[in-house]
Amino acid sequence: MPFLIIISLSLFSFTIQSSAQNAPSSAFEKKLANPNSVLYVFTGSDWCADCRRLEKNILSDSIFLKTMESNNIEIEIIDFPQRKKLTPEVEKHNKSIAEIYNFEGIFPTLILSQSEEKYEVLKYKNQLAPKFSELIVEKLKYLDE
Repeated sequence: MPFLIIISLSLFSFTIQSSAQNAPSSAFEKKLANPNSVLYVFTGSDWCADCRRLEKNILSDSIFLKTMESNNIEIEIIDFPQRKKLTPEVEKHNKSIAEIYNFEGIFPTLILSQSEEKYEVLKYKNQLAPKFSELIVEKLKYLDE
């Protein structure tokens, strides 16, 4: 029995060392930590039916999430609930993002942003995740020009 434990620990140690050798470079980690783009999702999570549909059909879809990850796009939910209470810090942050991008109060609204000056407003029209992902990639290419 002790022999099996030693072998198991040795294999575990080898796996950790192998993983460490294949770890991403620090430049890659920095890129992931500081995404090029942010997709701001303006939502009314506890009252907006279209926002809930967006969450169910797009934001929780694996194809969509993989597309965001592979294009280094961070997703930030900017929520304006009616019943749910947000912390004062979150409320202040959400209001400041809404002001920066001149949010018009139409829910849901998605803003793909590379900076305060360089962004695209996207409208969700009940598209499926693959189509909506394509739209975002297309808009991202436009922003990169």
